Amino acid sequence: DDMNEKLASVTTRESSMEVNHADDPAMRDKYGHPKPGEPPLTKDQCDRYEKLLSSPRELVNCFSIQRKRMLVWLCSYIGKRRLYDEEPERFERFLVSAEKILALRKQQQKMKKKQSADLYKQIVDIAADYILNHQGSGYDVKLDVNYFIGQILWSFYGRYTECDSKRTFEKDPLEQALEGISSFSDSKLENVITEIGALVPHMRTSRSEFGNWRDGRLHRMCFRIIKSVKSADNPKGIEESGYMINIRSKLASHVNIEEAGKLLNDAVKLARDIHGKYHPITWRLTEQLGNFHLDKATEWMHRYYLSKGKGGRVKGVQGLYEDFLNGALQEDKVNIELLRERVAPALAQFYKNHGQDNEARALLWRFTQDKKLQLYAEFFAPFVGVIKRTPLFNAIYDVEGFGLFSDFNYSSLETAIFKIDQILPKPIEPSDQEKMIKWHPMLEKLPIGQMSRLASIHWIPGLPGGYEAQVFQEPEDNLMVLNLPYITYKHFKGSEAYRVGCTYAVYRKGSATHPVLTKWKEEDKELSGHYFHFVYESGEYFTFLPHEPVSTSVLVSSGTSSIEKHLYDKAGGKLIALDEESPPKDPEKPEFLKALSVPSSETTQGFFNNTPGDIAAIDNTRIANGFNIVSAEWTDWCRFVLHTCPPERQPKLTASDGSPIPVLGYIHGTWTDFNITKRWTGLQVYVVQARFELSSVAETSDIGTLSSSCHFILNPDDLCKFRESAVPLQDARATCTFLNPSLVRVMSLSHLEPQLMYCFGSKPDDDFEGVKTASCPETDSGLLTELTRREQWDNEYAYLYWNKPLWRSRLEKMSEQAIAEITKRKEWDEQYAKGTKQWVSVWN
Repeated sequence: DDMNEKLASVTTRESSMEVNHADDPAMRDKYGHPKPGEPPLTKDQCDRYEKLLSSPRELVNCFSIQRKRMLVWLCSYIGKRRLYDEEPERFERFLVSAEKILALRKQQQKMKKKQSADLYKQIVDIAADYILNHQGSGYDVKLDVNYFIGQILWSFYGRYTECDSKRTFEKDPLEQALEGISSFSDSKLENVITEIGALVPHMRTSRSEFGNWRDGRLHRMCFRIIKSVKSADNPKGIEESGYMINIRSKLASHVNIEEAGKLLNDAVKLARDIHGKYHPITWRLTEQLGNFHLDKATEWMHRYYLSKGKGGRVKGVQGLYEDFLNGALQEDKVNIELLRERVAPALAQFYKNHGQDNEARALLWRFTQDKKLQLYAEFFAPFVGVIKRTPLFNAIYDVEGFGLFSDFNYSSLETAIFKIDQILPKPIEPSDQEKMIKWHPMLEKLPIGQMSRLASIHWIPGLPGGYEAQVFQEPEDNLMVLNLPYITYKHFKGSEAYRVGCTYAVYRKGSATHPVLTKWKEEDKELSGHYFHFVYESGEYFTFLPHEPVSTSVLVSSGTSSIEKHLYDKAGGKLIALDEESPPKDPEKPEFLKALSVPSSETTQGFFNNTPGDIAAIDNTRIANGFNIVSAEWTDWCRFVLHTCPPERQPKLTASDGSPIPVLGYIHGTWTDFNITKRWTGLQVYVVQARFELSSVAETSDIGTLSSSCHFILNPDDLCKFRESAVPLQDARATCTFLNPSLVRVMSLSHLEPQLMYCFGSKPDDDFEGVKTASCPETDSGLLTELTRREQWDNEYAYLYWNKPLWRSRLEKMSEQAIAEITKRKEWDEQYAKGTKQWVSVWN
């Protein structure tokens, strides 16, 4: 019948049922699974597993029809399951325990019911012990735990037939068993403590009043058991055990806060006594107790239960976790797997959630550096996505905020998770040909026609020839140092890309004419459009450099309307609106720049808005009248929003020949020091048509080789301590990946993404939000805060405009945002900034 067919659905294979297979040659031979993603088990293990699953069929003919139906009911627990991601060692433990139970069942089959009572207890003890001590890596109910739950239920219903008689196929067998147990007398209840402790933590979500703990029967059953524990008042009570700990842990989720705190605290103390202070079960309960104190416990409970809670609940829980970690490391036999896979990830997540990012990174690196290559290969496999979400995996991904199928910001584990204590930029000067070959991210794509996530990958292996960003640890102080090769602006100015009008932001990308990409293009001819789709989706990392001069476009804000696109006439030194009738000037004409002699000897190296500025002169002699200025020779100024203003609000500059120097307007930005540790935000820097000439920098000095590459003159008052701040770790990393693409791994997903087509008049779904930086506040936020906010808003607007695909609806949205922002800025200026020399309304 159908029930027999379900039980007989697994093909039986001949295999040995001996428990010890260590000397079996088959154990050492890998079983070749025909499908991708199968676990790396031996053929013998697979055979033994199938034998286990077919065992009910061997026994079923001896059962009554009632017993057959009961086994069909338990099929969701003991039925055939496909193996996913099983580790050979852990799976062997599962097989050994399961085979012991099968051997006992065969003995039990030959005995009468009363004679098999002892075997019943042995089966339950083996299954419950496995559930208690060998749970899966995620503390979730996996194949192995499910199987042993089924074995406990099989034995339970065989012994307590009155519970089986109430069976309905609509109800979960585990819930039915606990519902039957809840009606047991106290004396009878004491005989099934093991079953309760193994089953209660794994109750599935249920709509029934019993299953969701609403009718009170589960509460009463658990409290009856806890009250029957042996104590001074009850010397004949039952002994504490790991199963009693399980009951307390589960019950804590369904009682009030005061009772939950006592139950969890008692569970942790019992776990330390029964299992040991640094046992995996003790850690699981310690983590549960910590989460309770963070999310639910009252202040008095926190102070009462956590003696180290003087600094608040966060400090108390941090001390709880750190005590476990430090104590476990002092043990004679350190359970490094527990610390790496459980404790360190949980503590790192805790650090991350409470503003201790550096501590989180250092802790993760401490427990992963000896396996960095293996872990990076497992966690950062292209096109695979997430197969095994372990706590360690989640902690590493959380540090960097990765998503599924996202490009990887860093090409090694140490650069991905470590905080990088020191950055050492190293200027390099590759030729145009050498840069095209060597200067690009690591790129990976699937071969044509292969959609399998485990297929071999075609890739460009990063930057050979010494241009890779490399990490090393200093042995003395254990600092993590990043050697960061980067191309100077001086070298960029000598390139073909600069001559034709490109910016450094475009030049620093990989070349789409790389020989490997050219080869891929030829291979992809049969997949029309896919190569160009790849270039489109990878525009952030690769580009086609023009061979002919191109016109320079600029986003200009006059302060009276929206932000509009203009053309920059280099030869005439003018901005030309696109709606003007006069044609754009010839971009091949040389830029009109006047010489400005800079007598100051104080200089500094650094970066402006992540881009090399090479040298900035500190204007102690006030040659720029207290303003910050940048030479139009630094062509990346056109990447940012340019604000025009009346002549009376501009710096008055005189060239070496005595003529006035034209000023185009100002941009907002941040100056960062050369080692990317300190920065000065909210700077207004005026773009001037001048070439700065340093007269007193010795060629033998540290920056002597860049003496002809001074692009900024900065007001020392704006580089003061009040304005100075440390560069946040994420911003420092963003600067590094901007300067050197070898830190990035890029996936071409064009083979995995469908080519969308829209009918005439239809529109694609669009979640484009435009600029996300907050608008100008209505109340006074302080001048420096407002300048920094404006810088962020301007730069985000410009980045979206130049780097994201924009169609009419998106352009309209951004235009609306710009109009609203400009209006609010004018109101802010008029209300809060009157009388400030460099910050008055430029529209009055």
